Parts: sequence; C-alpha cells; structure tokens
Amino acid sequence: MNVLDNLNRGTQVVETVEHTEPGPGVAACDTENLPWGLPVAFSEGLPRYHGRHRGSYSTLQSSSDAEAVAEWLREKASDSKPTARAYRREAERLLIWAARQHQKSLSDLDRNDYVAYREFLSNPGPEWIMDKRYNRQQSNWRPFMGPLSTKSSYYALTVVFSLVKFLVDTGWLKANPMPSPKKPKGITFNPQARSLSAQQKDYVYKGVEQMPDGSAVQRLQKARAKWVLSFFLKSAARATEACTHTMNDIKRVPIKASSIWVWQVIGKGNKESMVPVSQSLITAMVEFRTAMGLSPYPSVGEGIPLIPSLRNVNRNGEFDFENLESVTSRQALRIVKERMAAGAAIATHAGDCHEAAALENSASTHWLRHTILREVADRTGDMRIVQAMGRHANINTSAIYSTKDLADLASALEDL
Repeated sequence: MNVLDNLNRGTQVVETVEHTEPGPGVAACDTENLPWGLPVAFSEGLPRYHGRHRGSYSTLQSSSDAEAVAEWLREKASDSKPTARAYRREAERLLIWAARQHQKSLSDLDRNDYVAYREFLSNPGPEWIMDKRYNRQQSNWRPFMGPLSTKSSYYALTVVFSLVKFLVDTGWLKANPMPSPKKPKGITFNPQARSLSAQQKDYVYKGVEQMPDGSAVQRLQKARAKWVLSFFLKSAARATEACTHTMNDIKRVPIKASSIWVWQVIGKGNKESMVPVSQSLITAMVEFRTAMGLSPYPSVGEGIPLIPSLRNVNRNGEFDFENLESVTSRQALRIVKERMAAGAAIATHAGDCHEAAALENSASTHWLRHTILREVADRTGDMRIVQAMGRHANINTSAIYSTKDLADLASALEDL
C-alpha cells in the first residue's frame, strides 16, 4: 500500500455515467465524487462530462477528470505523504472552485478560467474560508484558512500547472489552456535568514529548562521537548523524516578501523542515506531514553519512534510500549513552536527584543534544519559535506548555506 492508498483509504469512487458537454450556462446532469471523497460541505459532487479540451486518445486508464487527477497523484506524489497531501489539496481546491463557481469540469476550463482562479486564490471570499481548522467531515470545513499569500498562491498555481501539463502529456487534454505561473519578484529562499543564532538557541534551551517538572508526565514532556530540539538541531532532519523513523535507525556502522554513529534515513524521493551524528546527539538520546525507562541505546527491532507520542503514558509516567505511536509532523511542529515562544519570552524578559522578535518569527522545524546546515557550512567551508548532511540532490542548494562572505563583509564594515 503506497502513500496515496493510505490517504485514500476508506473512500469510494462514485460510479456515474458520462455524457456529452452541456450547453453554455447549463450545469452537468451527472456528477462524480473524488477518489478520496469530497468534504461534507461540498458533497453535491463534481460535474462529469467531456469538456471542450478533452483529448480523443489518452494513455491514462481513467474514464473521468477526477480519476485522471488521481492517476496524476499516484505518479507524482505517491512516495511522499506530505507531497501527496499538498498536491491533493491544490487539485481539490481547483476542482471544487470550477464546480461551485462555474459548473465546469476540469477538462472544460479555459485560459480565462485559470486567470480568474489565480485572482480567486488571493481573495477567495468568506464562504470559502473557515475560522479555525475543522475535519473534512464537518459542515464548517472550508478549503482555505484565509486568502493565500503571494508565495502560497504561486505554489498553488505551480502544482495546478504540473497537473495540467501531466494531463496534456498523457493525451487527456489536447492542449494546455493554463498560463505558466510567473514567480513573483522578491520570492527567494534564504536559509541564512531562516536559521537560529547561538544566542537564540541558548534562549530556546533555557525555555526548556524552565518547563514544569513537578509530575512524572511533566518530566517526560520536558525531556521530550529537549530531545526534539536536539534531534532537529543536530541531524538536519525534515519533520516527516523525524516522524516516520525509529530510534533503532540510529546505529553504529564500521568505518575504516573504527565505527561511527549514523542515522539511517529514508528521505525525500524515497532515497536512503546514512548521516553521521555527533556524540552530543547520542548523549541527548540516552538522556531521553533513560527518562522513558528504556535502555541507553536502541536494540535491533525495538521499534521505539524517534519522537514518541505521550498519549499512552499514565500518570506515573509509564509508557504502554506495545501501543506506542510517533507524533505527527503537525504535533512535532507544535512542540517546536511552543519552545520558540518560550525562548522569545525569556529573551523579552532579558531586554533582548531583537532576538525575541527573531524567535517569534522562526517557529518551524525547518528553521532548525537550516541552522545545523548553516553551521556545518560555516565550520567546514566544504559544500560537499553540507550536501551530504542535507541530502541535497544539487550542490548549488548546499552552497547557499554559507555565510562566510557575509561575515567577512560585516567584519570589514565594523570600523567604517
């Protein structure tokens, strides 16, 4: 069972009968569901008919636009659950918008429709926005939490463009009516500005030390928070990687005449790598495992998640190890956000307003990944090492982590 099967599990495809394109302004008589199911608030179904851009021959096995979208998802995103979820969200938004706003099928959308959709993303209207997160099975669910930023709109359009291009390449559509998304000015990736300074890290760890520890559960929460920060700051892990691996993926392997600790990780693109880890990370792991009541080092086949959920811990701090689960990426993010906020509060109390503001804006697990990669780049100056640590496909990605030129320029300006 692949990632997409997991996302789609428990849903059913609504069987419908195709018919020809409806006349202008007339809604399609037949409707279809999505293979992963429609949210309750939009359960009226999607128009199902041959739109004007449908090709006469396709290499896909689909019989409807929704099924063709599912084939795109299986091919483009099945190796990564977060990617599958993000792609599915953007495809669903487009299909629901086309149905609700224009009573059109995907294969009937023309260039003007895609231009209108681009404008819609930045101003979807209150009927498309939910005031807080709801489950898809709740009537208050909506596709948006608010208007999309310029950056988020660009991402959404690039995903949709990928979908349309796939449908053209496979013959499902006979032409591509969607304008190519243009990257807005000012959208650049700068990991140097998205990482923590040594002072900021110190504030965050002080925030952990100030966590309450009067009960066994509180002591575990404190120990886990420290472990989470240490792991992300020392391994360059992505959130999904940290939440899908176990502690016995950290192991010793022989190298030359000795052996080293490594994290054996299956990462982006389903690629397997071995990342050396520092002794300080091993020490942090031993401390957390001891707090959990485990042996200092993982045993083969143990299966303890890297970041375990505390849901099955009793009031005495004892784990139900047989039913132990990992936290989700969202839960890991929440842990990091809470620690960043606590660190910002300590910085504010110390009168360090600049560092406090930086921490308030850095509440992300990915900032911790950027931090260790920037530190490795600055310490070694070897972008091949940064590439290996970050598991980048392109060394040019690794090169942008170096701050040497920036530091040299700042030093040169000190006495001017």
